[in-house]
Amino acid sequence: MRRCALHLLFSCAAFAALAGCQDEGGGLQQTVPLADTYRVSDTDEIPEQPEYADVSSEGVISVNFGRVVVASLSTRYLFIRNGGRAGLKFYGLERLGDSSSVFQVGCRSGALFATPCEVSEQQPVTVPAGGELGLRLDFVPVDTTSYSAVYMLRTNAEDHPTLRLELSGTGVSPDLQVCITDCTGDEQSQQCAGANELCSDSAGAEGLSITFGDAELGQAIRRKVVIRNRGDEALNIGNLGITSGDYNQFGLDLNGNSLPGTLGAGDEAVLWVEYSPSVGGEHESLLAVGSNDPDTPTVIVGLQGRGMAPRLCPEPLSLDFGNVPTGESKAMSFDVTNCGLLDLELSAVQFSAQTQTQDFVLAEVPQLPLVLAPGEGTSITVEYRPAERGSDHGGVDLYSNDPASDPQTGFTGTIALRGQSTPRECDLVATPYAVNFGGVVQAGTRQEQLILTNMGTDSCTVERAEITENSPDGEFAIDEAPVLPAELLPGD
Repeated sequence: MRRCALHLLFSCAAFAALAGCQDEGGGLQQTVPLADTYRVSDTDEIPEQPEYADVSSEGVISVNFGRVVVASLSTRYLFIRNGGRAGLKFYGLERLGDSSSVFQVGCRSGALFATPCEVSEQQPVTVPAGGELGLRLDFVPVDTTSYSAVYMLRTNAEDHPTLRLELSGTGVSPDLQVCITDCTGDEQSQQCAGANELCSDSAGAEGLSITFGDAELGQAIRRKVVIRNRGDEALNIGNLGITSGDYNQFGLDLNGNSLPGTLGAGDEAVLWVEYSPSVGGEHESLLAVGSNDPDTPTVIVGLQGRGMAPRLCPEPLSLDFGNVPTGESKAMSFDVTNCGLLDLELSAVQFSAQTQTQDFVLAEVPQLPLVLAPGEGTSITVEYRPAERGSDHGGVDLYSNDPASDPQTGFTGTIALRGQSTPRECDLVATPYAVNFGGVVQAGTRQEQLILTNMGTDSCTVERAEITENSPDGEFAIDEAPVLPAELLPGD
């Protein structure tokens, strides 16, 4: 029995040495590294709870990214567990044959993933027993087709020294198409009846543009806009609205569609754009449709309409005469233009009720009433003649047949007036105010400079310069002086 016991002990040690096992508590366990199980995320996030699957007997691990929008990044995380009792060394990564380059493999080093993964026999990634080899798998499809790639992973694992990583995925894409009816006027008008559909993918360099034509104030002209998803993936409409220009003359009717939102593959939404001018003139704006279409993320539709009414457009809207010396005058003008599309009648020009001064004068006014054709204009001149110091405010009221005018009085708007006045004055300031020569050696001399500045609003004339009071011995004298009389302008 003793010989048998010795024989069994010797056999166990020999078996353990040959097979890579160790005896712990009477059982045999392998002391080699193993790549026996793995887990892979099904989203772009690292899975928190490990759920392992067995590596196939052929050493194949397959990861399918599914459908991924073209030009977007999809990421999966693969973790291969070292189920052995020794350190697992990952030292080789090779992409085989014609495998697609749209896939990239990165490996974890500490808490970070480095892409691409660069390992070698001299610089392997080592995973302790029970730990995980972490790989980041990236897929960025460039077209709407199926892709595949095969990578060979080389390790020192006893069971799978070579692992075959098979990656696959399909590039899909939403396809934004915006269509309008190629006509001028209302959708129900004779011009649009039977007109062809014009779409963003065939509109050419000019792009899409809806021309509403002429509309009277308050009249509504409606046009249909169709948004389609011609792709094989959901189209996310993230931006939809009328922007820029005369946007307040146009409106958007979603027609019951939940947009901004999502259009499934092959779906479409019919919207209505309405032009209802509130003022006369030519109006332009833009309808913007923004989506996740990788090729055409934004489609712009131009909007044009003509509000058939006169419109009074003054420029500038206020006159600031600044500082005008008391007793003098300054003239300024403003223009009145008909920026509408029908004749404008300027019926009256007069000072507003808040103009409680006689300092403003209408110097030049055309003969009224005056009819201005579309695009024509006239000029009106106002003079400011301040009689005394102070600030003045007022306004010039304009009356016309602009539809925005008061229906009872015809009052259209006011040009604001303001000005201020100070009398012209000579204000001569000496610097320094007093001259102190300090201590001077007997029989010696010392010079000090005196500067005269005109700080007033009118010119000053210096007629003479003299010392009116002197010492008993006449020790003070003007050594140098400008040629007098001399005129100093304001600021000199």
